[in-house]
Amino acid sequence: MSNALLFLVIPVLVAVIGSLVLSVASKQRQIVDPPFTEQLRALAPQADSRTGGQPSGIVPLDEPLAEED
Repeated sequence: MSNALLFLVIPVLVAVIGSLVLSVASKQRQIVDPPFTEQLRALAPQADSRTGGQPSGIVPLDEPLAEED
């Protein structure tokens, strides 16, 4: 092989081997997240801890004042 070809092939081989090493190392360290529904269930308030019903969120407006003449 000529020097020019080695100059191109060796860095490509090093990059491929490095990528494989990094991918294997990262798969070993990966943390498995619980499914999204389980996370929501853990964050939701417990059914027995509620005190009364939930307000509707609608704020009543004051009745308009009658203008005096």
